[in-house]
Amino acid sequence: MGSNNTQPAPESDLPRRAERLLGLDIGTHRIGVAVSDELQIVASPETTILVAQHEGGTEEAIRAIAEMVHRFAVRRVIIGLPRNMKGERGVQAQWTEQFVAQLRGALIVRKVYISLIDERLTTTQALRTFQEERGRSRGKSHERSGRTTLDARAAALILQGYLD
Repeated sequence: MGSNNTQPAPESDLPRRAERLLGLDIGTHRIGVAVSDELQIVASPETTILVAQHEGGTEEAIRAIAEMVHRFAVRRVIIGLPRNMKGERGVQAQWTEQFVAQLRGALIVRKVYISLIDERLTTTQALRTFQEERGRSRGKSHERSGRTTLDARAAALILQGYLD
């Protein structure tokens, strides 16, 4: 009789389950947050988390992200890694990687995967679409205008790029 040495399939070979993904555009002052639908087809801007500029501010932001992971039952977080146009990592990419290392530590008990993807030009693209929408809807009030909306939109672009 042969032994039954079945091992679980690698994560990439498993079919997608109906679950949401979280997308993050990490900055030193604000973190844009987006969430996918359960079928992982569409990414939508969700909110912006402010990173307090005092000791413990980063930890507060990580707790806020962990709360959103719990609230949306997320199993994967997609994070934009900023690079310059030559594809090189700069100061912001280094800061992002340090933040991600801390976030991984906070999410490991929840068995949440983190994927980093190239985010070049997402903020520029978010700004362009935001300005186009404002131009089409002149006269309407925009409660969530400005930088906060741009960060969440950039996160949605990062996440949508991953979903596509």
